[in-house]
Amino acid sequence: MDLIPWFPFEDFTRMLPPMRVSIPEVDVSETKDKVVVKARIGDIPKENLEVKVSQNQIVIKGKKEETKEIKKAGYYCKEATFGSFYRSFPLPAAVESDKAKMTYRAGVLTITIPKKEKLTEIAKKIAKRIKVKAATAKKKTTKKKTTKKKKTTSKKKTSKKSSKKK
Repeated sequence: MDLIPWFPFEDFTRMLPPMRVSIPEVDVSETKDKVVVKARIGDIPKENLEVKVSQNQIVIKGKKEETKEIKKAGYYCKEATFGSFYRSFPLPAAVESDKAKMTYRAGVLTITIPKKEKLTEIAKKIAKRIKVKAATAKKKTTKKKTTKKKKTTSKKKTSKKSSKKK
């Protein structure tokens, strides 16, 4: 008698309804002046999509709720498909989120977001260019301190003595 393998988890997964919403593939690319995000969403209606763009991150959410009912002579079938996804990505550059543009064609969601002007470029515009000159070596000169004696007082004394003698 041959043994028949038993896979209990396989039997369990057959009892669950099939999930027909898959996680969309997303491409994030960058050009000189914009960031482009392309997500292959599939057949999710655009009304069930939500996109949030911040300065450095994008979030794409979607959900699918679909009910199919088939009625034929002697045959009745009703299927419900549902599911959702959530994708979040860091953006490669700071962007202007309020200027994002989106298109949704043939199951592909394309989001184009202009980049913010980099702080370094702004600083270059504001900052003045200063040329650095090479320092020249100066000779060290030692100054001798000369002590000045008060000659004026000694002259006064002599002048007083001479006036007394007269």
